[in-house]
Amino acid sequence: MYFNSCPSLHPHVLRAPLFKMTHHTDSTAAAPAVVAAALVAVPKTTRAVYAPKNGPCAEVLQVGDVDLPAFTEDKVLIRLVGASVNPSDTLAVVGTYPSPMHRTTVAGTEADLALIPGFEGVAEVVAVGAAAGKVTHPHLASPSDASPYLAPGDWVIPRGGFGTWRREAVVEPKDLIRVVPAAHRSDRAKADRQLSVAAAATLNVNPPTAYRMVSDNGLQPGDFLVQNGANSAVGQYAIQIAKLRGFRTINVIRDRPEFDALAAKLTALGADYVVRDGTDELKDLVAAHPEWNIKLALNTVGGASAGALIGALSNGGTLVSYGAMTPAPITVPATAFIFKDVTLRGFWMSKWQKTASPEASRAMLDDLVRWFEEGTLQAADAVEVPLHDAPDAEADAEVVEAISASGGSFLGKKVLLTFP
Repeated sequence: MYFNSCPSLHPHVLRAPLFKMTHHTDSTAAAPAVVAAALVAVPKTTRAVYAPKNGPCAEVLQVGDVDLPAFTEDKVLIRLVGASVNPSDTLAVVGTYPSPMHRTTVAGTEADLALIPGFEGVAEVVAVGAAAGKVTHPHLASPSDASPYLAPGDWVIPRGGFGTWRREAVVEPKDLIRVVPAAHRSDRAKADRQLSVAAAATLNVNPPTAYRMVSDNGLQPGDFLVQNGANSAVGQYAIQIAKLRGFRTINVIRDRPEFDALAAKLTALGADYVVRDGTDELKDLVAAHPEWNIKLALNTVGGASAGALIGALSNGGTLVSYGAMTPAPITVPATAFIFKDVTLRGFWMSKWQKTASPEASRAMLDDLVRWFEEGTLQAADAVEVPLHDAPDAEADAEVVEAISASGGSFLGKKVLLTFP
């Protein structure tokens, strides 16, 4: 068995056998060139946040060792660098999200179920099996990459969730999308254009969700969009991407003692207006500017808040719902359909990813990576929570506590699992 390798593994690994790399000397060969042989230990288990069953995060989440599948020549060994915590992840733990968690077993048990959450994250390629090093797919690499094949040191994100709340994973090339080739990382760092872990770890869910909703609904430069939950990660990205596209934004957030500080933060990101939810501020603002063309409303709250967005839409406007922070239904008066011809629809990023062309998916990802590197798109604030390699009851409990409390910050800070 032959594979390319990168020496970054934790101590809980199988120390034998050790597999030796081969290397290619033809720079035009299908597989990536390797200039030196190396040895790497292959892990059989890894530290992870997992649940033995569905239920509330605080009650079912545990931290411990779980089994990894065998590393064979058609597999890729990756080490997670960062993994974000999203509402979709916690809903999956509870059991109310339609996408399943990754299934494995608790280390040393052979039978005890371990469900690993995590639909997004960023990882570094540690080793590439000989067969895997000759595999590519339309989503894997950017057209600008020197090689379409994976190599050690590449930064990758999951193509479909495979349980990112763990230190290592053994996957197939089809499960990965490369975001930064190893050869480019040092060059970009020297140019002070390095993609941050916080940005890369969110490239599956929040920035793409904002990108698609802002870009795919017929807005023209100068048009307005209005959104509730504007301090969420998606809301912050929507503000920034709208500004990059030449659109203007009206941003609705809950009233709170820190309203002014939060409004100032959103304004710094590019928000044109910030108003309080549950008041007449939005209605009064729109009434004072009948010339505005408010063609798009982004709803993640539901209930009366969504109804206020519908009332703000111009003729022919569209309400897109992508979340449901409250269980209250959206009530729409018939007049909104009859006299304003509004459209209501939903958006789910996972569904878009399953049906989009590789070209559209890759173009979006390349845009987002470029904007992050240039600094024109700022990553949402994140609270880093380390998942340490060695067991530590207190530290492990803090990980579970942070995940259980995720989403509680008034500035919309995300929880970002890191793996020191």
